[in-house]
Amino acid sequence: MATVTNVPVQESVNVGSAMGYALAPLMWVFKNFFFIGILVILGVIVAFVFIMYYMKNEDKKEQEDMLYREYKNTVRTIKKNQDERMYTKKYSRFNFMLLGLPIFHYKVGRKIYDKRSRFVGYYDGMFTDMLGNHNLLLWKDKSFGFLKNNFVLRLPTKQMIVKKESELTKVKEKDRGLKYNIGEEKFYMQWMVLGNDFVKFNEADKTITVKMLNYVKNDYYYYPLYEDDNGKTLDLTENINATNQINSSNNLLTEVIKESGKNVIGMAKTNTQLVYEQRQPEKVKEIESD
Repeated sequence: MATVTNVPVQESVNVGSAMGYALAPLMWVFKNFFFIGILVILGVIVAFVFIMYYMKNEDKKEQEDMLYREYKNTVRTIKKNQDERMYTKKYSRFNFMLLGLPIFHYKVGRKIYDKRSRFVGYYDGMFTDMLGNHNLLLWKDKSFGFLKNNFVLRLPTKQMIVKKESELTKVKEKDRGLKYNIGEEKFYMQWMVLGNDFVKFNEADKTITVKMLNYVKNDYYYYPLYEDDNGKTLDLTENINATNQINSSNNLLTEVIKESGKNVIGMAKTNTQLVYEQRQPEKVKEIESD
């Protein structure tokens, strides 16, 4: 008597169906290419309009606010003075998609600490201005995961006091310090050197330590709270006022020179006699050539 054995039939894999699932997103893109293209173009236009609006507002603010212009110029100068040795190379986690090949990388500035070894921020540039202030560009966190939230830490090295000329009647001329004008007022700046040891560089790991307790914001800058050897906090209010007055005076003088130049050129163009005398040699040459 014959025995019939039921052999299970192995179901075959539908290769076409598997490929269809894999190519479905790509097919959807091709099918809606026109609609996606319109969205991309609209996105580019919106981004362009936003950037132009932002730049226009920035230019207007710099024209109207001299302290803000000085701050933006400070940031631009700091970025031009960035030291490549103060950065370390970090590799992105996206390299795992390339089988671990070190293709994607980015730079991270060295860490900056206060006198209690607390983390202040990452270095992003530094320069010393003409008044002796150390200006550090830092960032501590990011917006949207990739935009650095930069801020400027201004570290004075002099204790400055600004006084009007009328307040210095008993002070000798040679002891009055730096002289400058704001409009019709004459001012003198006196200072006492605080020292340059408030900022220390560690050559071993390129980190920076600032001898401050913490820092506070004033207008567009952050300023340190220094502490002397006796534990007394140094008041830098006069430094901030002196720096703001001097920078405002310099910016005002620059604007006056620019506007004066424009006015002189405009007056020269409207002076018909002057224009005639300037162009007379050219007209004589043209007549002689004819």
